[in-house]
Amino acid sequence: MKKGQIEIIGLAVIIIILAVSLIIALFFILKPKINVLEDQRQSIRASSLLNTLIETNTNLTDKNNKTTIKDLLIACYPNQQNCEKNIKEPILNKIFNNTEYILIIKQDPGGPIKIPNKDDCQNPRADKINTDPIVIQATPRMTISLTLCSPER
Repeated sequence: MKKGQIEIIGLAVIIIILAVSLIIALFFILKPKINVLEDQRQSIRASSLLNTLIETNTNLTDKNNKTTIKDLLIACYPNQQNCEKNIKEPILNKIFNNTEYILIIKQDPGGPIKIPNKDDCQNPRADKINTDPIVIQATPRMTISLTLCSPER
């Protein structure tokens, strides 16, 4: 082999290495970044919304006797139809107008009641924001949590 042919082969190897390096670099540069901080902020906002929601006064039963949503949740458990009639239709559907949600009420011992507004957030590509469970009654322990579902990305 002549000296010129060896130099061209060496140059070709260097170009191939640079091309592979560029492809790998582009893969990491163009990869969507997961913003953990923004997810935490949304979770905190959703938890604050849930805290505010359960302490909100309603005037559904009596204009003078203001009942909180927490009182309605405690009164309707474990009857899911009663919870949907008293909480879902008049309150939650108005608050979460265009947002899919699942409200989960659980009491120890006992199974959870799930109150979804639409299709139980079945879209696997949708973003889901979950709140931490909030204790709304100490004895027996009753917790409530909320999942908000946004449309797919």
